[in-house]
Amino acid sequence: MSEQIIKKLERIESLLSFNKQVLSFSDMLAFTGMSESRLYKLTSSRKIPFSKVGRSLYFDRVQIEEWLLSNPKVTDDAIENKFNQQLSANKR
Repeated sequence: MSEQIIKKLERIESLLSFNKQVLSFSDMLAFTGMSESRLYKLTSSRKIPFSKVGRSLYFDRVQIEEWLLSNPKVTDDAIENKFNQQLSANKR
């Protein structure tokens, strides 16, 4: 019973860390689910927004959310709807 409570508390603690504005490197790993090597590669190639203080890396949660959602993939239905809208607009 106590083991279940500890696991739930750890889960709650990790969820609360995502409410922070500034995420540490370990917070980012949990937030994104990326591996350490992947995150280091993204920062070293400057493909992800981050700040560096001394040897520590920090990430703005809002900027990271925008970065994660910056390249959405359009569904086939959305493409077909857009095509049909343009087709009907051209017929007028």
